[in-house]
Order: sequence, then C-alpha cells, then structure tokens
Amino acid sequence: MNTKLQFFPNYLTKSYLFLVVGILICSAGTKAWSAINNDIQISIQVKNASITEVFSAIEDETGFTFVFDESISNANHSFTFQFENERLERIFQRITTKTGFQFKKINHTISVMKPDIQQLTANGKVFDADGLPLSGATVVELGTANGTITDFDGNFILNVSEFPIILKISFMGFKSKEVSVEDSEPIQVSLSENANALNEVVVTALGIKREEKRLGFSQQTVKGRKSFSSRTQ
Repeated sequence: MNTKLQFFPNYLTKSYLFLVVGILICSAGTKAWSAINNDIQISIQVKNASITEVFSAIEDETGFTFVFDESISNANHSFTFQFENERLERIFQRITTKTGFQFKKINHTISVMKPDIQQLTANGKVFDADGLPLSGATVVELGTANGTITDFDGNFILNVSEFPIILKISFMGFKSKEVSVEDSEPIQVSLSENANALNEVVVTALGIKREEKRLGFSQQTVKGRKSFSSRTQ
C-alpha cells in the first residue's frame, strides 16, 4: 500500500528532473541568443554580385531572413569581396560604407533601410608627380555639376548620392585624370604635367618670363628666340 511518505519522494524526484530539464533548455536558449546577436562569424565570397545576391549568400550561411523594398533591390551596386571567419557586423559595415544602407536585426529577421538623406562622401588628396599637394585642383563628379576644389593641402571632400562614381580631376598646367571611386575610402590621385601647356612663355613689361595661361594682363607672346638691339637717341 502506498503511503504519503512513498508518494512525496517520487513527487520530489519528478519535480527535480523537470527543473533540471528546464534549466538546460533555458541555458541552451541563452547561448543561442548570444551567438545570434553578438559574435556571428561567417565565410563568404562573391564576385560582381548584386545586393540581393549578397543577402542570399548571407542567408545561406546564417539562416537569417532579409527584408527590404524595391529601392534596395534595384540599387545599382556590385560587390566583390572575400571574408574568412569574419564578424557579420563587419560585413554589414562594409556594405554600409559603399551604399549607405542601414541594417536592423530583430530575432532572425534583418531589415535593410535606405536613409532619406544619404551622407556619402568621396574624399582624397591630389598631388603632383613629386608628391607635392595641388591646392585649388578641380574635382567634379563626371556627368553632373557636382564638384569641389582641393584645399591648401590638396585634400577634398565631395558629397555624393551613391557609389560607384567617376571623378574628373584637373589642374591648370596638368593633364586631367578620371578616377573610378567605389566607396568612401580615401583615394590618392597624382597628376602629371602637361608639357604642351608649358611650352609657350610670355615676356612682361619688366622682362620677366611667366606661363602664358597664368597671366591676367596684357602681354606679348614670344614664339621663338629673337635678337633685340637698342639704340640711344
């Protein structure tokens, strides 16, 4: 015959087992949550991939689901990169640098948003063949009226709406150069002198030679060597 003394130990045993199992489940869930939100590392390689192809590759590696609208999927960007055991957060930062897209992760869903006003900038430094900075060089986004000039140290910052873009960089007496810019990483551009622009010199009233294109007053151009003689009246 079962007594209360026999039933109680059985009840305690079952309760203890239930408690242990509950603790193990909670512990496993906590570890999984930590892995999802903090230190996810993946390996991914893409070449000339669209943004949606990049998202698909990340989904295959992580099990996350990306949510975005047509303004994201229709963006004209291509990606070529290779990551080995890289943090997912760093990969998102790389994409943001190039596109301005923002990422928000809730559980297993990642929302991709395009800010109304993108703060994308192309920046860099312009210098001559000797490494000296060119102050006042013109930097223009090709095909637009968007442009700026370099500062005293040859540096420039140009706000742009998207990447990639092509910058046309020019400076008086130097050959212009077109440079493709893929993201906001600083670039360095070296301009070489235009020999044809420096061939002609002018003689001022004081007999000082100057480059013709840099003078803003009346001048006489000397095309070749001539001998001059003076006579006292």
